[in-house]
Amino acid sequence: MRLKLISLLFLIIASSTIAQEFETATIVTYNLTYYRETTTNCNGNNNDANVKDDALAKIVDFVNPDILVCQEIGSNFTNPSKLIAGALNINGVTKWEQCDYSNNGSNLVNMLFFNSEKFELYEQDYISKDLNGANLVRVIDFYTLYYKDPNLTFGSDTVFITIGAAHLKAGNSSSDEAQRGRATAAVMDYIETNDLKGNLFFVGDLNVYTDNESAFQNLVNHSNASYNFYDPVNALGNWNSNSSYAAYHTQSTRVNSNGCLTGGGMDDRFDHILINEAVKDGNHGVEYINNSFRVVGQDGNRYNQSVIFPQNFSVPKGIDTALFNLSDHLPVRVDITMDKIPVGVREGEILNKNIMVTNPIDDKITIHINNVITLKNAKIEVIDLTGKRIYEQAFETLNNLQTFALQNQPVGTYILRISEHQKPIHIQKIVKQ
Repeated sequence: MRLKLISLLFLIIASSTIAQEFETATIVTYNLTYYRETTTNCNGNNNDANVKDDALAKIVDFVNPDILVCQEIGSNFTNPSKLIAGALNINGVTKWEQCDYSNNGSNLVNMLFFNSEKFELYEQDYISKDLNGANLVRVIDFYTLYYKDPNLTFGSDTVFITIGAAHLKAGNSSSDEAQRGRATAAVMDYIETNDLKGNLFFVGDLNVYTDNESAFQNLVNHSNASYNFYDPVNALGNWNSNSSYAAYHTQSTRVNSNGCLTGGGMDDRFDHILINEAVKDGNHGVEYINNSFRVVGQDGNRYNQSVIFPQNFSVPKGIDTALFNLSDHLPVRVDITMDKIPVGVREGEILNKNIMVTNPIDDKITIHINNVITLKNAKIEVIDLTGKRIYEQAFETLNNLQTFALQNQPVGTYILRISEHQKPIHIQKIVKQ
């Protein structure tokens, strides 16, 4: 089975407020540590599924994700919907659905759960072997979802996102490192073979100790740079036992092992959400929201300490305990924006071919209007991603070249809207550098 990407249309917004023009979503990756999997070391006494469900329910209620990608879910328990029934669709909530399981014989698998009010599963695939044909220690899943835009109609398109989910080989031996490297080499070969240049994320427990590992370099420094992934916070380095990266450490939530959950305190950055160029730059209707990357429960004061001591002020009391009880990993989250289809606007009608805008910009915006037209009763607006209108100017007539300042505004993405007789005729994203 091969994942087939449909062509992605870059949708430009056209309704009257930012809330109507964009939808936001939260993506979370979380290693649940032997969820409903019983081993010699992990059992009902030190890894009780009911305790984990109760903890996950509290964490999900606090973080409020729309996409939850999990690792270390037991592949052998009888009812794979128990996580939804026990922790997600509870207390009147009915929105959560899950993808299918895939496996190559491991007792632990990945799973993606999604908010069905906002997303729908389009297609699913997985990689089970490296480039030499040898089995991976665990499969690497690829899930493609589409945004259920309320304005979606027959013949129109919406934004799609693809998420690669991995739980790479654990351990710090040269053999472990080599297995991780072969796994991500297979990932990048899969992505390049299928030309996955749309909105793409790679998430999960990568078990890498430094960005110099081949497993990580394969992802961020591929031979064809157009397929590279990026760390949203650009916190690259030697993460293992390095207090300089304390704010990004995701494992372990406890100092002392309980026999199942690993001890040692917070000193490794194993869990990642990586984004590709399309998501970084917002080229295909989905964009990472700057500064939204978070390690939930990590305040930077956890180095070699647990998530609950010293007192953790980054999450409410009770959430720290839930994080401690559920897993020896912390969840990682990012937020994204997704372009909506404008109400009443057909594809191709939003950008006016007689209007050109210099983009990206610095402290000024330059608009070129073809001399064959003159706009009457015109207005120019600039809106930030919170919905705040930061610039507005009306004109009786508007033609030729128009330049105006956009000073004292931070770098980032904005919306430029040009209207004539109160009707939007040209709307586009602009990026201030």
